[in-house]
Amino acid sequence: MIQIILLIVGIVYLFRLPKLRGTKAEQYPEVPEEKFKEWKDLELRSVYLVLWAGWGLFVIELFLGVLLAAAGGVTEDTLVVIQIIMFVLFFILLILASIAGSKAKKLRTEYGMNAP
Repeated sequence: MIQIILLIVGIVYLFRLPKLRGTKAEQYPEVPEEKFKEWKDLELRSVYLVLWAGWGLFVIELFLGVLLAAAGGVTEDTLVVIQIIMFVLFFILLILASIAGSKAKKLRTEYGMNAP
């Protein structure tokens, strides 16, 4: 169930990417260019990390499952270890995305920018 939710969240974030990538410094003349670039980089990093947490880990887990099944080495213990590793990676990626997003929000608030 969580995988389906993450896929849907990933779609929402994927639709944000073109708007975010297309945002130019000229749209915010009151913001210093280096601060705009920093904000945009942080926003993009946050989106990419969320996509990796949702879609990337799903694909990696699927690939590992198929690979282990083909090798005949799938045991319940192996699956539990993979699940734990994926769970930890998931939260690490979300924490990193949250940090980047918070920094971007701070810059956006400081300079009065509207999010795309």
